[in-house]
Amino acid sequence: MKSSDLFESAIEWLQQNYSNYRFYTERDIVWTVQTHLNSEITRHNMPHRVFNDYTLLQKRRADLVILNNNIVEIAAEFKYEPSHNRNADLCGDIPKGKFPVVSWTEVEKDIHRVKDYVSSKYAKVAYSILIDEGKWFRRKPAPVGSEWIDWMENMSILWSKQQT
Repeated sequence: MKSSDLFESAIEWLQQNYSNYRFYTERDIVWTVQTHLNSEITRHNMPHRVFNDYTLLQKRRADLVILNNNIVEIAAEFKYEPSHNRNADLCGDIPKGKFPVVSWTEVEKDIHRVKDYVSSKYAKVAYSILIDEGKWFRRKPAPVGSEWIDWMENMSILWSKQQT
C-alpha cells in the first residue's frame, strides 16, 4: 500500500467515525489520526512510522508525517475549527472567547507550507486539511489547489494535496 493511500484511508476512516469522538483541539484530531495510522501499519505489517510535530523546514514542524525507511513520504498540516454551537454561553463545552479558533491566514499559510514541503523535496506528498465542524469558513472560496468537501450536514473540510 502506498503511503498516500494509507493516509487518505485514515482520513476516510476519520470521516466515518467522527461522531464517535468529541474533539476539542487540533491535537485531538492529529492524535486520533496518528493512533489509527499506527494500528493500520501494525495490522498490515508495514515498515512505516508515524510522528507528530516533526521538524521538516528550519523552525517549522509538520503536524504529522509518515516515514518509510526514514524517508518522509507524507507530511500533513491540520487545522480544526469546532462548531460555534459548542459555545459555553449556549450550554456548550467550549468557552465563548475561544472562537474562532483558527484564522483564515493560518489556513492559507498551511496550504503554502505543504507546497513548500513538496517543492523543497522534504516530503513526497503533503496535505493541508482544515476540519470546519460548523462550516464557519465554508463560505470562503477555496484557495488555489484546494477544494471544499462536505463531510456531513454541518461539517466541511478544506482539502489540499500536493505531490511531486
